[in-house]
Amino acid sequence: MKPVKEEKINREIKILQILKGGTNIIQLIDTVKDVPSDIPALIMEYVDSGFEDFREMYKTFSDYDVRYYIYEILKGLDF
Repeated sequence: MKPVKEEKINREIKILQILKGGTNIIQLIDTVKDVPSDIPALIMEYVDSGFEDFREMYKTFSDYDVRYYIYEILKGLDF
């Protein structure tokens, strides 16, 4: 597995900071680095879906559910 370049991680952090508080944008709480490996980690808010495995959740979606979530994704992208 190829490691993610630090510049990409820094760009992601900057984007999340700029979009903070936006519609359907997950909140970046903090960033930390693992000391031995110097690998950064993004700490984000916890979003409880009610499912341990998201793949199981998708199997329960109706047509209406799919339309709803696509609409919510589009609102986030519009922001």
